Amino acid sequence: MICVPGGLFVLGDARVRGSGGPLVDVTPERITTLAPFFIDAKELTVGAARQLFSSGRVQGRPRVRVPDESDDDALCTYVGPSDPSNDGLPLNCVSHTLAVELCAALGKRLPTEAEWEYAAGNTQAETFEPWGNVGDVCAMADVGLGRFPLAAKLAESSECRLLPGVPARPAGVPQTSNPRDVTRLGVQAMGGGLSEHVADRLAPYSGACWSPEQPFLDNPRCDDPTAVNFVIRGLSIFDNPRPGAAIERQGAGADFVLPSLGVRCAAAAGPTP
Repeated sequence: MICVPGGLFVLGDARVRGSGGPLVDVTPERITTLAPFFIDAKELTVGAARQLFSSGRVQGRPRVRVPDESDDDALCTYVGPSDPSNDGLPLNCVSHTLAVELCAALGKRLPTEAEWEYAAGNTQAETFEPWGNVGDVCAMADVGLGRFPLAAKLAESSECRLLPGVPARPAGVPQTSNPRDVTRLGVQAMGGGLSEHVADRLAPYSGACWSPEQPFLDNPRCDDPTAVNFVIRGLSIFDNPRPGAAIERQGAGADFVLPSLGVRCAAAAGPTP
């Protein structure tokens, strides 16, 4: 795990507009302070998850890959309890409920939304992307690698794998993450690959969850029981390339599953986990 130093930063960004309306808008900006924390350098792999399943420490299961290429589950990386062929790939097709269980079994937890943005945006540098503020998104991160033609159920962008004059890149989860998609602290694949579950329930930044009683938010986490969905952070292989991966937010229900969703764990500061 990588230690992220605590500090003061601005959550959200008035220069970026959410793609799904007011609920996922990244304004108003909120001054936020965070304690130091640990975050995994990479997303949880199929191999790590299989070990947890075989040990009996995790009862839930991700979706299993199916052979029908027209089915969205054909892009799931988990191929069964006894098949190690995808052990090095990040685990996808995982719900928020299962993501919580997986991290807990490792003695960790999901990062909060504020922690995720702080780590992805290079802490107090507050960059648009994990690698900084410049660069061709197609070149810097694993995005736009969807199937073509588009699958019937899952909206996919293939913009980055079907570039003129360039050999087509394979669709789906890459065997290795893009080496350019890394933060200054060494956290990998926060700008593409898989979107990731975080701990918070999805609520607008203008709502009560994000309205500080003090001049700033102190280690915030939104647990509003009236909020139906949980927050998803980061772009995925199926998203069209666009700026603001460190800031953009989306949401989905606790049991929502897609091949674009994975999990990265975090932990409170202390001895290195």
